[in-house]
Amino acid sequence: MSAQTNGNPPQASAAADLTGDALRDKLERRLSEACAELWDSFVDPREAYWDDDGSWLPLAMPGGRGAGFQSLFVNEQQLREIRIECRLLAATNEFAINGHENRISYLVGQGHTYRAAVRKGHAPDPGLVAEAQEVLDAFLLNSKWHRRQAEIVRRLDRDGEVFLRFFVDSAGATTVRFAEPDQVVTPPDRVDDPAASFGILTDSEDVETVRAYFVDGRSVAAADMQHRKANVDVNVKRGLPLFFPVRKNLRRADKLLRNMSVVAEIQSAIALIRKHQGGRKAAFSNSPPLRPILPSLRLVAVARLVIGDLDPGRSSTLRVESITTFPPPASMPLVMSRFCRQSCALFRAGW
Repeated sequence: MSAQTNGNPPQASAAADLTGDALRDKLERRLSEACAELWDSFVDPREAYWDDDGSWLPLAMPGGRGAGFQSLFVNEQQLREIRIECRLLAATNEFAINGHENRISYLVGQGHTYRAAVRKGHAPDPGLVAEAQEVLDAFLLNSKWHRRQAEIVRRLDRDGEVFLRFFVDSAGATTVRFAEPDQVVTPPDRVDDPAASFGILTDSEDVETVRAYFVDGRSVAAADMQHRKANVDVNVKRGLPLFFPVRKNLRRADKLLRNMSVVAEIQSAIALIRKHQGGRKAAFSNSPPLRPILPSLRLVAVARLVIGDLDPGRSSTLRVESITTFPPPASMPLVMSRFCRQSCALFRAGW
């Protein structure tokens, strides 16, 4: 008598019916599928701390100066890309624009007032003080200094730095002009000199001692230029834009406001929704036009949502049809939006 298991003959193992090669192929296939499924479901716990640009940073920086900020830009090309990105924000992102304008209004306002004063401990001729005030007023007028002050704040926040170049005419009067950050670059013949990096020539032993600036490939004495930089350490040659750390949040806020306004626009255009209790799309996609039920309501934008393919296992479809009247059947359930209820109340009140 053959062996019995619970009164039934034992079932032959599926693996016993396979030859050696077939069994090996089947097991390899199952192992490959299991590994693929495991890899698809794998979640790196560090992923929550990553951003769009990853989390990798250079191990070491040239010279070791200002590594905390210098790691954000290791050459002039990377600094230029950062500046372009923040300039685009300052020109197109309404939150960045508002931030720049608020800082200008707070720091500059209508402009500062300058007055020539006597140094403590001295008693010069009063006429000399008046002459000094006239020279100062002429400089402010010729340089349009009040307007230039506002632009200095904007440039400093937008680019992270601002260059002012001084010119002296034949009469001895000083004129101030801006130099663009893109103009201050290292000449090709000095790219291998660390003291001349980022378009600024410094002492080889002291990065804070500036000797000259390279403007359009020509050397300009440090006394003829003023360089204001922000958001970096003093031993970093170039500055960083104010909104560089929050540039991604500004873009997200702009997208969020856009999406909210689009959703609100769609919601305000939907006066009511007609519900269909079951059925396929073909059963009501060609339904007759809807007749008005509110004669006093002249023209209201109404959207009819048509939902089809509700069978399990199939993806549902959603179609919006713009109409201008209300559905008449009393047996058909209606969901009237708040916008529609308010509109009906206004029309009934004779508004």
